[in-house]
Amino acid sequence: LGHVEVQGGTLELSSPVTGYRVGTITGNLKITGGTVIGNATFTGDVFPGAAHPMTLTVNGNFIMTAGTFNLTNRPISLTPGGAFQIHVNGNVAQGAGLVTTTSGFGSQNYIMLNGTVSQNLELTNFTGPASLIINNAAGALLQNDLYISFVLSFISGVLTSSTTNLLTFGTFALTFGATNASFVDGPVSKIGNTAFVFPTGKTTCGPSSTKKGYAAIEISGFSGGGAPTDQY
Repeated sequence: LGHVEVQGGTLELSSPVTGYRVGTITGNLKITGGTVIGNATFTGDVFPGAAHPMTLTVNGNFIMTAGTFNLTNRPISLTPGGAFQIHVNGNVAQGAGLVTTTSGFGSQNYIMLNGTVSQNLELTNFTGPASLIINNAAGALLQNDLYISFVLSFISGVLTSSTTNLLTFGTFALTFGATNASFVDGPVSKIGNTAFVFPTGKTTCGPSSTKKGYAAIEISGFSGGGAPTDQY
């Protein structure tokens, strides 16, 4: 497909019943209303084998100003799995609307920043059991306060945050994969009173230095102290 714009109604992108499937949007995916389901459930889907994963690559930008983007509503009972993955090569600009999933496939549902030049990242309402993955050696720049309720994973590239565009992990949120090649440069917040390793690092260590690397910061040892609403 070329440019895809959803203004209303319901668009069901995929429902592979025989094996893993892939698709590509060569331009932008734009949602200005209605509901988009990445990997939808259809009448007649039966156990077993009637649900398979789907990966959609968007070569342009993912733009959302209203509506709902449900990554997948495939039930767990329809094995082997019906997760949905979206790879975005351009910018992610969700100024409004909801990105979520009503399935229980957890981190198998994800949005991946997969470009080759620096990407802008704006996710204002991203919920459900789904992951955000940073996989761009050129990095990504936060454009708003980003709240992670489930998982943020790192493969390649630096995610840059700031005091005005703060990265916050919720009470039960997790993070994986931070290395010298992929971490957060900037402030990171964590809500809750359980042990957590902040995926922090620095791209430079001084005005004349080109060094960069992962420099994790950990909180632990609460021993019953603190409150689930505390913020660090």
